[in-house]
Amino acid sequence: MKRQALARLCTFIFRFVNPFALIADAIRVSLATMRWVILYVDTVLKEWDLYRAKLGRDITISELHLGGGTPTFLSPSELDRLASGILEKAKQAKHFEFSVEADPRVTNREHLATLAKLGFKRLSLGIQDFDPKVQDIVHRVQTEEEVLKIVEMGRELGFNSINYDLIYGLPFQTRQSIERTIDVVRKTSTGSHRFLRLCARALDQTKPTPIYGSGFARRG
Repeated sequence: MKRQALARLCTFIFRFVNPFALIADAIRVSLATMRWVILYVDTVLKEWDLYRAKLGRDITISELHLGGGTPTFLSPSELDRLASGILEKAKQAKHFEFSVEADPRVTNREHLATLAKLGFKRLSLGIQDFDPKVQDIVHRVQTEEEVLKIVEMGRELGFNSINYDLIYGLPFQTRQSIERTIDVVRKTSTGSHRFLRLCARALDQTKPTPIYGSGFARRG
């Protein structure tokens, strides 16, 4: 009986803790995600073709903003395919402004180099807040060092307008924590970062704000 119980236990451990099985599962998830990413970019470019068909083939682009989310979740190659697919089918104005939103946690030099090559000069970093407790509750944990690394990369690659996107009205924020966040922004806005700008927006404090399926609201 003891041998049978041990055999069942070993089988259980191998099936549910087997590192090779975990790696295989991770690969399957990655491949599935890759397929969805390819499909997403394909769909956006098809929608762009629909707009071009309605507006006329001779379109001139003076402004292009990739955001309302985090485009740098795409791989550099897919980001290139997306932006190039839009730009190569339109004329470019003499004076243009291309900007992109980026998440410092998933953005690397290759992302920024790809965008810089295409003419992007403005970079908006989704910071939300620099307080670790606030970052944890909104699932946006990133250190000052990680953010500064992206700022430095952007400056080196020619981005001449970089801003931090902050939010106030988040759970666990206090006057002191917000002041500390502003102090961090001021610190990174000196010296070589004089071009750094701040964009802040408030949540509606009278209504629950969904964060990963949970309802939060400022009260009192």
